[in-house]
Amino acid sequence: MSQDSDLGTVTARGNVSVVSGGQTLRADVVTFNTAQNMVTASGNVSITKLGEGPADTTFAQYMELTGDLKDGFVRGVQTLMTNGGRMSALYGERDSKAQTKEFSRGVYTVCKSCPGADYPLPTVTGNREGTRQPPPIWQLKAARITHDEAAKDIIYRDAWVEVMGIPILYTPYISQPDPTVYRRSGFLPPLTGTSSNLGASIKIPYYVAWDDQSDSNLALQYSDKQNVILWGSYDRILRDGAFEFDGSLNPFDEDNSLQGHYESAGAYHLNSTWRAGFESALASKAGYLRRMSLKPQNNSDYLTTNAYLENFSDRSHGLVQGYYFQDTTLDIDQATVPYVPLMAEYQFVSNPLWADGHAEVDLHGMTLRRTEGTDSSRMIGRVGYELPFQDGLGSAFVARTSLRGDFYNAEDLELDDGTIHSGNEGRFVPQGSLIWRYPLVRPGKTYRQVIEPKVGVFAALPSNNPDKIPNEDSETINLDIANLFEPSRLPGYDRVEGGEWVAYSLRYGLYGPTDDTLEFEVGQSYRAQRDNDLFPKGSGLSDNLSDVVARLRYAPSSLLALQYSTQINSETFEPRRHEVEASAGTSLVRGSLGYLYAQSSSTAAGEDIASRKQIWGGLSYRLSQNWFLTGTHTYDLTRGATLATKASVSYEDECLILATTFEEDNTDAYGVDGGTTLMFTVTLKTLGSYSLE
Repeated sequence: MSQDSDLGTVTARGNVSVVSGGQTLRADVVTFNTAQNMVTASGNVSITKLGEGPADTTFAQYMELTGDLKDGFVRGVQTLMTNGGRMSALYGERDSKAQTKEFSRGVYTVCKSCPGADYPLPTVTGNREGTRQPPPIWQLKAARITHDEAAKDIIYRDAWVEVMGIPILYTPYISQPDPTVYRRSGFLPPLTGTSSNLGASIKIPYYVAWDDQSDSNLALQYSDKQNVILWGSYDRILRDGAFEFDGSLNPFDEDNSLQGHYESAGAYHLNSTWRAGFESALASKAGYLRRMSLKPQNNSDYLTTNAYLENFSDRSHGLVQGYYFQDTTLDIDQATVPYVPLMAEYQFVSNPLWADGHAEVDLHGMTLRRTEGTDSSRMIGRVGYELPFQDGLGSAFVARTSLRGDFYNAEDLELDDGTIHSGNEGRFVPQGSLIWRYPLVRPGKTYRQVIEPKVGVFAALPSNNPDKIPNEDSETINLDIANLFEPSRLPGYDRVEGGEWVAYSLRYGLYGPTDDTLEFEVGQSYRAQRDNDLFPKGSGLSDNLSDVVARLRYAPSSLLALQYSTQINSETFEPRRHEVEASAGTSLVRGSLGYLYAQSSSTAAGEDIASRKQIWGGLSYRLSQNWFLTGTHTYDLTRGATLATKASVSYEDECLILATTFEEDNTDAYGVDGGTTLMFTVTLKTLGSYSLE
């Protein structure tokens, strides 16, 4: 350090640090003019604001600042922002009273310089003196950049957006929040495009940040087929829950009528054991979502409204809820679609009791209504006891016994003889089963083999399904290895399997030292009495001897996984169902392939289910560090036609996202053709995105 008394200056050289006004100034040389209260700095100059969390850092060739480091002039300025952005300018000035920073001939980007060799820098005279790095992928060049610290805005005037050094877009004015802003209300880039359902359209979105816990996305869209469409969403995070809403309104659709839809969901934790929630979705008419190129939840053909109250404890679970369903297909009469005003369930499993067994209690109640058709109510109670034990010779047993009581009330129920029934009906459902298995394990140096035969004996009252009990939830029967040993191979409550039957299977497993696994299981069952009223043809259970079901799972490593399941007619050995799913690949490339074949069958009510034969595949390929390729394709072998195709190519780095998506849907599941969509999306990180559909 040195001092000049005549000039009133103090000069520090070397690795100099100056702390003042909550900021740290670092430079090779710093001079403080005591008379003018000015600080000048040169050589590797940087200034950073002190405080908690990250802060912007400004670098410069030369700085002239006031003594408190708040105001001044900077030459050759470069700023590294907390959001990863970088801004540079020939010079800049800061006015702490006006709370503004002004930069001349500035450049902003979040991209790193493109890799590659330096190339010559042309001059006005044509001489090629010096070199420079290739330009970043994109940058925003402006004649003037203003940072309004009070409003927390960065404003660019007379600006060009350059891509790979080529100017592609000019704007006299553009602004963005500074990095200290978490989020802010404002217009987002417009979306334009064309599709077979909407036609040519333009969409202008507006983002609303209500507070730190809630926000909205609003949009006005014009389409030449659907006219004006209003879109809106609202999301809110609560202290112990969350809420979301999304909807649209079309005042004059292609039928010149008011149409719309909404989807909403929420959940709230009342305390550590109780929670409440809902989900709701409605559309003004069937087919509206298809016209808007939207899909119902879970790609189903109906919208669901559900509200619930739920309790969890150490050994019990209770649930009270209600349902309303809206069908979105054009050929279904909504008046015949059921809704459930009330459904309540309670399950309890006791602590270990006699011989380490445990007791079970299940309670269930439901009320189901239709505008036109059968109304019903049911109350079901079940108590049971499960006892696991071993014989000391390697056999493992599980004995189960239960007694269930059902009470039903039905209105306007059509019976098998064609008469209409309105009244009550009840039944008792005693059930018992004993399941035996004998696992044989052979350990090896590297692999372990398991062979396990399994036999289950089941007994219940025969023909325990009176037609005065409506069948609402036991329509479709799917026999597979997963439900072969269930007390009833029927889903739901309304129909129960009766009589006596035996199920048996054989499982083989080969397990390696890491994740390599091979498992195969095959099984069948034998019923003492046939029940053709309960099990229709094609169900696999209509004869005494059931179909053979099998499942194979093979995963030699994390690079390959294969699963195959089948159902084979035990008399003709003709396959009723084949289902194959395979996936293979690494983190760079991964593919999947699936095949489904299912014979035509019938529901318990006698409705036909058409046969299906489909194949589908998917591929995700990381072409390089930044390029990605994904695609899926589904083909209907029965019709000889493509059902759906989707493919996308995307690029992403630290500053840019490019995405191209093609989607073709040839189904008419909702009575309206799916159509074709092609979308291009360009996202300049921290600046905005633009989509062309």
